Amino acid sequence: MPGGSRASPPDPSEASTTFASAGARAPKRWARQHLPVRVAIGMWITQALVGPLYLALPGVDGRHTSAVFMCSALALGMALMNALIPSDPRLAILYPIGAVLSLADVFVLVASTGGASSPLRASGLFCVVFAAWFTSRRSAVRLLAGAIVVTLLPLVYDSRALAGPPLGWTIMLTLTFVVVGTTIIAARRRIESMRDKAREDSLRDPLTGLANRRALEVVFRRFAVQRDASSRLGVVLIDLDHFRDVNTRHGLTGGDHVLTVVADALRNVVREGDLVVRIGGDEFAILAPGASPTVLTMIGQRAVESVSAAGETLELDGITLGASAGAALFPTDGSSPEELLVAADIALSAAKADGKGRLAMAA
Repeated sequence: MPGGSRASPPDPSEASTTFASAGARAPKRWARQHLPVRVAIGMWITQALVGPLYLALPGVDGRHTSAVFMCSALALGMALMNALIPSDPRLAILYPIGAVLSLADVFVLVASTGGASSPLRASGLFCVVFAAWFTSRRSAVRLLAGAIVVTLLPLVYDSRALAGPPLGWTIMLTLTFVVVGTTIIAARRRIESMRDKAREDSLRDPLTGLANRRALEVVFRRFAVQRDASSRLGVVLIDLDHFRDVNTRHGLTGGDHVLTVVADALRNVVREGDLVVRIGGDEFAILAPGASPTVLTMIGQRAVESVSAAGETLELDGITLGASAGAALFPTDGSSPEELLVAADIALSAAKADGKGRLAMAA
């Protein structure tokens, strides 16, 4: 228990702060606000109760009552600590310490309540389940091994451990810990893999494989939080010329093929670290972090030329496929990502009005 060449679309979990909250002082956070810590608190409280409740049962040997209550006091103290410490990465060392203390607590409880015949040996399952679900795979394996060691220790100090029911307890508990621990670890890995795949899919356009509009918004939120006085971000908005004619003459299937070809063409003009986005329909964008005005102009011009060259390779029955683009640069053309996008859109409209097939820079 604790106390534990093609740019990829961004992870939205890394950009949870909105534009409005950028720069604002974050409220104080407590460790107990995190689910693993809340679960740990509940487990520590449960561990604190099992010893006294067991002693209250009829016919239980109470010769080591003081040791049992000391274990309960330790468990309650750990629950209180988890409830009161702030959420601070520097305190992370307390969590593996808490896991070791939990196993030590179980060992003393077992030794004080009958050793190999104590039903409290099963309380080691608390640590196994928690570690398997909430800690890293390496930590989970270590804690599982520790729980098994604690389960086997009565074989060393209890002369009754190798006879009858106590030995059966040992065998079944060991097998239970192994099966439960490894099953949860494997299930967690599978769930995390599915979650990561779903997260990635939610940030990608299913037709072209480019980042989608949601990914664009995530990048903008991240930039709003991380930017400083020296930050630069270039945006090139691209709109296909005569794409409506392609859809009319060749249908949706033909239009989809054109979009995939255009997506590949745009991938080939960006630098490493730039992000190509399909905003929707026949609208695309290129985000160029750190770009200078010269570099942004070069990227925009290459995008227009690359789309035009790709159009010439397609059999479109006389339709001239091209692209118009508008580019804007932070902080010159906008003091926020939203303003930057508006400036690029205005420049794109100017390029369209000026004959299409060209790049216009924000004024």
